[in-house]
Amino acid sequence: MTAQAPTVTKTHKSSDTPLENLPVALVQPQSPEVPQDLDDTLDDDLGLDSECDDPTEDGKEKESRWKGVPYASFNWTYQKLARLVRDSKGKASTVVVKFVKKHLGGTKLIFVVGKSGKGKTSLLRELTGLDLHVGSTLKAGTMSYQVCPAVIRNEQYLFIDTPGFGACIEDDDNHREIWSCLAALGPIVTFAGVLFVWGPPDTRMTFEDQKTIRWVQTFCGPKLFKQITVITTMWDKLSEEGVEEDWKLIEELMRSVDMERLLNPPGSHHGGQFYHHGFPKGEGGPTTFSKIISKRKNPEQRAIEIQDMIHRRYSEVNDCKPQIMMEVKRGTDLMATEAANVLAIPPVKTQIAIYGDRAVVELFPESQRVTEPEHCPRPQPRATPKPEKSWSESFFEWFDVAKRVAVHFRDLKAHQSNPSSKQGKPALGGLWDRLKGWWSGEEPPKD
Repeated sequence: MTAQAPTVTKTHKSSDTPLENLPVALVQPQSPEVPQDLDDTLDDDLGLDSECDDPTEDGKEKESRWKGVPYASFNWTYQKLARLVRDSKGKASTVVVKFVKKHLGGTKLIFVVGKSGKGKTSLLRELTGLDLHVGSTLKAGTMSYQVCPAVIRNEQYLFIDTPGFGACIEDDDNHREIWSCLAALGPIVTFAGVLFVWGPPDTRMTFEDQKTIRWVQTFCGPKLFKQITVITTMWDKLSEEGVEEDWKLIEELMRSVDMERLLNPPGSHHGGQFYHHGFPKGEGGPTTFSKIISKRKNPEQRAIEIQDMIHRRYSEVNDCKPQIMMEVKRGTDLMATEAANVLAIPPVKTQIAIYGDRAVVELFPESQRVTEPEHCPRPQPRATPKPEKSWSESFFEWFDVAKRVAVHFRDLKAHQSNPSSKQGKPALGGLWDRLKGWWSGEEPPKD
């Protein structure tokens, strides 16, 4: 029998309310007003009118926006995207939207998460063949997002390398930006899953790691656990004895509560997988030192292996929407979704429970809580409050990314590039500046 999610009451955050008295679905923060003209456009075009799902409960309309984000429903189609862009940028911009759909349509979107210094950049270079230091970064406040398009086995992929979670004061901003990316690109691309780059095998589970793996689980939901891949790296830097010793740590990691939930979820859900980068097919073991593929000696073979993994795991993903989209569709505020709840409370005070198709944050009873580790970071107030970005600003920043990537894929086809991503690729450098102002009916600039 499938367990039912507990009923909780949503409320607004109060600095005077003890943590223990907050509900599981924590808060719905007050949202600043969006300009009325844009607000009307969003109501008409993003699924907030009477023709869409009823965003009401007990006859009362839910408050469901972050500065204009379309929360009450995710009836978010290409046609509505085109109308929003047209109304905001002028009728000629319809050509831009059609161009983006033509060259970006069907692309699989994969978010890459994990702390810096764990091998993400190196991994993405092998996946895409790109020089990630040139023209491929979207700046959002103090955070940076690497934008990495690739053609793997004749299929288009877009990898978005996100900042890690755990900095506390930046976590909410990161959460909003990832949502904006999903909202801006969602009508055109297919959300395929998440790569969680764990790092070297001797990496111990930290506060930041625990927060990230729980965020990934509540962002995707149990239906999409099978599309989450945890990647270990840097095996080729170990000795034979080091591989034997560190493999014990990997086995310990896989038995941890949060990883066990991901790998072996309850019910009929299929779990995620580990991929040990540097081993053939990502399959390693304590006695497989001789099989490790050296990055220095065999970089091309390593690239082929990681690309093969992407093809095996993501080439035929279903069109299932992540849990966060379904929560938002039901009228939940973005900052009250389960993924946001993960970021709001230290992991030592919570657990993740699976109820049917949902991953839910639950507070531990006081008697079961453990002492917070010393490395648990404390949020520090900003010296100067950061001006909050509107959803429309964030949306069009990400749509600018879509324009650039669409042109990149167009140029790849024009150059008849090698599907293995090893040669013939036009560079991303300079595309951002040349395309940022492109909203006319003219063809975009050639590479």
